[in-house]
Amino acid sequence: PSPEKTRMKVSVTIIIVTLLVAVTTAVKFNIVHTTDIHGWVAGHPHNETLNADLGDFHSLIIHMKANAVKNGEEFLLFDTGDLIEGTGLSDATAIHGEYIFDIIQNVSNYDALTIGNHDIGHPEVVTLMQKTFIPFWDGAYLTSNSEMAATQEDIGAPYTVITTELGSTILVLGYIFNFTHQANNTIVVPAAVSVTEDYFTKAMAIPNVDLYVVCAHIAPQKPTELTGIYKAIRAAQPSSPIILLSGHSHVEYFEKYDSNAFTLESGKYFEEFGLITFDLETEKMNDLKTQWISTSVDNFITLSGTTKNTFDTPQGKQTSALIQYYSELLGLNITYGCSPITYSNIGEFEDPASLYGLLVNKIVPTVVFDTSSQDTPFFITNTATLRYDLFEGPVTRNDIYTISPFNDTFVYYPAMPGKDLQLLINALRNTSGENVIKTDRCGGLGYYGPNWYMSSLYAEYDKTYDVLMCSYDAETIYPVAQKLFPGKKYSEYAPYDTEYNGTGALQEYVQRTWPCKD
Repeated sequence: PSPEKTRMKVSVTIIIVTLLVAVTTAVKFNIVHTTDIHGWVAGHPHNETLNADLGDFHSLIIHMKANAVKNGEEFLLFDTGDLIEGTGLSDATAIHGEYIFDIIQNVSNYDALTIGNHDIGHPEVVTLMQKTFIPFWDGAYLTSNSEMAATQEDIGAPYTVITTELGSTILVLGYIFNFTHQANNTIVVPAAVSVTEDYFTKAMAIPNVDLYVVCAHIAPQKPTELTGIYKAIRAAQPSSPIILLSGHSHVEYFEKYDSNAFTLESGKYFEEFGLITFDLETEKMNDLKTQWISTSVDNFITLSGTTKNTFDTPQGKQTSALIQYYSELLGLNITYGCSPITYSNIGEFEDPASLYGLLVNKIVPTVVFDTSSQDTPFFITNTATLRYDLFEGPVTRNDIYTISPFNDTFVYYPAMPGKDLQLLINALRNTSGENVIKTDRCGGLGYYGPNWYMSSLYAEYDKTYDVLMCSYDAETIYPVAQKLFPGKKYSEYAPYDTEYNGTGALQEYVQRTWPCKD
């Protein structure tokens, strides 16, 4: 053969070998997942084990990213919603999240985030997010199925495409569950409808995507929503790897949907985060490992491969300083009283250490009830009203907000006859719906079911009752009362005459009842 032909054959052979290496070389992925932080960026002052704050987490992420770059690996960080409502830092501001959003922005390493039901629950919060928080992420704050009501445009972006320095292409979408209590300036489109829209078709047509990630504020135990999104992606991408990062139910959860797709949920309140590692090779996730890491500084030091002397970074220290600054600005360390014991927000209602028992039978009657009324006050509350335990010892302003962050006002159904109150109680026990589930629990002292706690007294036929609840619960109870008592004056609820809201009532009770001893 001629020298020219020989050179051509050699060149072609070299090109083919190079292409084979590029296609078959596995790339290791490291993915960190946070969810349902609910304002807990300052750590957990009542838990010595969970002693890291978001500044420590910021340092960890910087180290993990640097380690991944050094080792030729991918590193990605995602959040799946509910950044607010759960601490004083989040909720002692005029607009919930005003300071939390600023703190989260300081950890600018997030590759994508999505919206949660608490984030979308107030019109003023959504407006604030649109002005500052969402633009900061430059298209990485994803709201595939939530829109502004006035324009029907996405609150954030429908999806984003990440192209890494190693050449990987990741397509990310973001969803919320079919939430029906969203702010009145927003719309939540059911996920099953959303995946039939044009944006989804366009996203699925993007070529050469190596990995599909869904940031979903959706409980993974509700298969019709989350698995519906999975099935829609899988129908368009029969063999591609899919990761659905879930949230909302505050649990650790893992489930494989097929050999190349899974969902992971990673707890709540910055108590832990999810860590996913795998090797991506020819559209396959091999050697998949998932774990949950508790938020302690010791865990962070071990995971980062540093020491106590080398762990802190300037960026992380700045985030911690910002947390401290806002905490002092809001007076979150002010002590209102000293609790004699620790009250738990889980466990049996009748237990003397039940925080719900304290709320229903002590706090609301002492602070809120109008005892001069000729009608007997009766209180109903849902079983997610109180968000955390009340610990023995000093009770600070931040403790008040971690327990009762919502500032719900009190409303009531006036002068309801006891026989009708019994009908309402039974209906709440047996009505199916988003906030009410069926139960066979019977009445008695302390009426309650899996979704409701109620005053520990019998509804007597020959008495009338002022039936109190927080405004959020009234939205759920209202259609039940309308159906039971059409046309009656107590089919409509009214504002209750008290100066306190849910948060203020707890604070007043602590100040009035538990003064600290010198």
